[in-house]
Amino acid sequence: IQQIDPAELLIVVMCGDVVDCGKKEYFESAQKIFNYIKDNIKDKVQKERIEFAMVPGNHDMCDDSFYAFDEFNKKYCKDVIGIFEKDSCCVKSIENFNFILANSTYHKDYNYGKIDFDAIEKSANPLLDNILVTHHSTVSEDDNDTASIRNGSRLISVINRNNIKYHFHGHTHGTLWTRIGNEGYSLGVGAMFFKAGEMGSQFHLITIERNRITRIVNYIYLIDRDKYISDLIYEEKDINI
Repeated sequence: IQQIDPAELLIVVMCGDVVDCGKKEYFESAQKIFNYIKDNIKDKVQKERIEFAMVPGNHDMCDDSFYAFDEFNKKYCKDVIGIFEKDSCCVKSIENFNFILANSTYHKDYNYGKIDFDAIEKSANPLLDNILVTHHSTVSEDDNDTASIRNGSRLISVINRNNIKYHFHGHTHGTLWTRIGNEGYSLGVGAMFFKAGEMGSQFHLITIERNRITRIVNYIYLIDRDKYISDLIYEEKDINI
C-alpha cells in the first residue's frame, strides 16, 4: 500500500477461483477479504480511483452455475457488460483499456480451460488497448497438467488480429511473463491465499505508463517469516524507446 500513489488509478484484477471446490458459502468469507482490501486501500487512494475486474475460475462454478459468482462480482465490479452465467465473455472499459473478461470455464467442465474465440473478437475494441483476462493459462504447468486452454494457435491469431496487448491469467499457481502472439505478453500469477505449504501465497503489483506495462513486482508470502517479500519480475528501463 505504501507504494501506491494516491493520484494514480488502481485496478484490482482477480483471475478466478475466488472460492474453493465450488462451495458458494465461501463467498461470504471472500467478501470479508475483499472488503478488508478495499477499506485499507481507500485511505491511500481516492475512492473514485479504484476499479475491480474479475473472471470466474473452475472452482467458482457452484452447483453447475456461475450465479453465486455473478452476485459476488456485482458487489465490486461496476459498469461490466454481461454476466458470466449467460455470457462466455464480459467487458469492462477503464480509461484507455478494454478488459475482455473471458470465462475459461464457460463450457462448465472443471478439467480444462476453453474460451469462446468469437465472443473475444466481438468484445475487442479497436479504439482501445485490449487486455484479455482468463482463469486458465495458455501453456501447461508441468508434464501432468492438462488444464490449459484448448486451441492455443487460434488464440494467438485472435490476439494478433484484435490489438490484445496483454493476457492476465491465474490457475498455474506460479508466475510466468512471456511473449504471446506478435506483440502481446502473457502474465500468470499464483493464488493470493493458497493453503498448500509448498507454494507461497502471492500477488503482483503492475505499473502501467503510457499504456504499457513498465514494471511487475511479485509479492510472495513466506510462512517462516510471516511476511510478504517482493521479487522484481520485469522492469522496462527506458519507456521512451
